[in-house]
Amino acid sequence: MMGFNKIWKQGAGLMLGLLAMTASAAPDVGTDNVGAVQGAKRVAIAEFGVEFYTQIYAQDRANSGGGSTAMVTATLDGVSDATLQAITDKAYADTVAALQAAGYEVVDPATLAANEIWQGQLAKYGLESPYTFSDSSFGEKNPQISKIFAPAGMKAFFSSSKGRGSLGQRVDSQNQGRGAKAGEIAKALDASLLHIHYLASFGLTSKPKRGWGLILGTKSRASIQSAPVLLPEETEWQINGPAGARTFTTSHRARFGGAIYLDDPEIAETDIFTMSESTTAAEKKGDNITNALGILFGSGTQKTKSFVSKPESEDAYKATFDKLIGETTAAFLQVLGSAR
Repeated sequence: MMGFNKIWKQGAGLMLGLLAMTASAAPDVGTDNVGAVQGAKRVAIAEFGVEFYTQIYAQDRANSGGGSTAMVTATLDGVSDATLQAITDKAYADTVAALQAAGYEVVDPATLAANEIWQGQLAKYGLESPYTFSDSSFGEKNPQISKIFAPAGMKAFFSSSKGRGSLGQRVDSQNQGRGAKAGEIAKALDASLLHIHYLASFGLTSKPKRGWGLILGTKSRASIQSAPVLLPEETEWQINGPAGARTFTTSHRARFGGAIYLDDPEIAETDIFTMSESTTAAEKKGDNITNALGILFGSGTQKTKSFVSKPESEDAYKATFDKLIGETTAAFLQVLGSAR
């Protein structure tokens, strides 16, 4: 694959290999108890969201006490909310059409909206669209920032199967009581509820795995490789049939009866992004101060880099993610149909 902008030399080789292997291949789909929808003929789309990263961040600290710290941030520029909304609206319309073409009856949204239990769930968990989500990890300088868009006229929902977000968001995302309510709605509608989420990024972050027996030493490595990509695990269709949530399960999707998800990143064949360095004078000064203190106190050094990522055009951005989402939807639908 051509067009990737090398941002951080250390550790980029493995990522480039992943990109080359994944690009242009069929989506790699995983399942979690998808048989829970066997025999389903009616579906209701309870949640639908496309989440777009607008800032991504990678940080690595070397294990040794005198080790260094590497921090790299990239922000998206040149894409309006109107374009992100258009991608979401098209994804929703195409998904409904694809389900109907595959022989599913898609419950009218008005029918779902009239259900009293759903009205309570919507009031408690529904968010104004777009919903800006800032995901800060303990000890990291910058957050990862995204916007979750719902189709026009619908509410957005926070969704994560990988433990993103605050403690409250994590609990709510996999709340089995919430799954039981979904089961009651499914019974009332005589339909399986679909909770559909796509996580879109303009790049992939990378850092070494560290710990005993893994990578030790004083060198830190963090990188961001530009690429239009749908991210694995969080790009998923989660499903509640009349049985609701699973009572006994080791799955991290305990709120749902089953799921279909991307097992690997789904990466566009062409990288439409140009990345330019935007490291500020203040960041460079901060590095210098840290390095000077490191000499005095025997600690490591700090290296900070910032970049701005911009697509060739908004039209190119939209066309690329329309295609990625469409291909992933087709792959998910094929798996859903095989379980019916």
